[in-house]
Amino acid sequence: MSRAILFLLIPAAAVAQVASATLSGTVTDQSAAIVSGAVVTLVDSGTGFQRATTSDAAGNYAFDELAPDVYTLKAQKPGFSPFQAEGIALQVDQNARQDIRLTLGKEAEAVTVTASVSPVNPDAPTEGYSMDGSKIAQLPLASRNVISLVTMGPGAIPRQLGGYVHDINNDVQEGTRGSVALNPPINGGRSTMNSFLLDGAYDTDRNIFAIAVYPPIDSVREFHIQSSLASAEFPSSGGGAIDVVTKSGTRDFHPSAFEYLHNEATDAYNYFDDPTLPKPLYRQNEFGGSLGGPVPLAKNTYFYGIYEGIRQKEGTSTVTVVPDAAVRTGDFAGGSVLYDPLTLNAVGARTPFPGDVIPQNRLDPIALKYLAQYEPLPNSGSPSGNYRDSTPNQLNTDSVSARVDHQFGNRGTLTGRYTLNGEGNVQAGSFPLLPASEQVRAQQAALASASGETR
Repeated sequence: MSRAILFLLIPAAAVAQVASATLSGTVTDQSAAIVSGAVVTLVDSGTGFQRATTSDAAGNYAFDELAPDVYTLKAQKPGFSPFQAEGIALQVDQNARQDIRLTLGKEAEAVTVTASVSPVNPDAPTEGYSMDGSKIAQLPLASRNVISLVTMGPGAIPRQLGGYVHDINNDVQEGTRGSVALNPPINGGRSTMNSFLLDGAYDTDRNIFAIAVYPPIDSVREFHIQSSLASAEFPSSGGGAIDVVTKSGTRDFHPSAFEYLHNEATDAYNYFDDPTLPKPLYRQNEFGGSLGGPVPLAKNTYFYGIYEGIRQKEGTSTVTVVPDAAVRTGDFAGGSVLYDPLTLNAVGARTPFPGDVIPQNRLDPIALKYLAQYEPLPNSGSPSGNYRDSTPNQLNTDSVSARVDHQFGNRGTLTGRYTLNGEGNVQAGSFPLLPASEQVRAQQAALASASGETR
């Protein structure tokens, strides 16, 4: 018996908010007086992309739709020494503030400071937490799915740790996508109340209310969870809004490759395993590679591409009862008395089979054929059952993601990304059911633009 399930999910966004950080502040002079008309420039340290604006009549400036990265902020106005603040690290969904103080002087007398942007946002009522790529890389994560880390923060309940492994939503679709570990309740909301975004594009599977397309974990630059009181730009959700941002290319080429291996040869027997039988199969290979950098012959254009594959076989021991060789020939000796249903004696009672053995000509040939084809002989002497089954589940996953960023001078940036998840799984099921196959494909294309010079 086999079953094939095919999903084609394309939550594409023609105009998505790929970058979700903002930076604002006020420009003043040494006496704290407002400075209007100052040219403020923000430079991305990774790509060199820059945007410019001028301070308004109140001395305020603002940049929105910024990719999470490290920036350098510059400001200048005739009569003042140029100002430069380095090391401004912006996180996804952060509304950061960096005030600028200009000093009277000449252009050659530049003032450079090291910025210290606070992660606390006093201007918004939202609550949440973030995790960047460096923290993600330091955590052991066998599933290689970034959504598994949502429960590392406050308010999210890791239901699977209490033995709760399925619900009505993941029962719709077996395999990894409906896993309760990938869709935790947050701050009292149901698991169906979460919203997922990937580079600003809506990424929620409305069938099982989990993430629809998940990026290869090495491509994740940062993710942020709005655990309560999410602002208006996020989809309506009674739980959490999970916003994942992927990496972009930089001015230098950065290749990478990886391989992770797990084999049952290094595992110990667990409590339910029979030490006289081979260990249940558990083999997992995770492999892939990435490359990012500038696009040749294309000025101000950068790319990032990654492939990740997972091959997993995992068997879990289960015990059941199957007919032994004697029973298959009709021999039930040693058990309860077996009566012949086609006989009656003088007092109206049925007579037992001699020796509790059913004659061969009385055995149903259909039943014998079924036993021979679908019911194996005993392989265990466990008191709870004579057959131990460890047919493995199989998980074959291929994930690909590619992203291109281009800047049109100071007029703006354009970002395109395509991500594909392909799964070919085999679910062992419960004996004597035969394994069922599951084919899943999920993909997303997103295109986003950000404005350049702001007045």
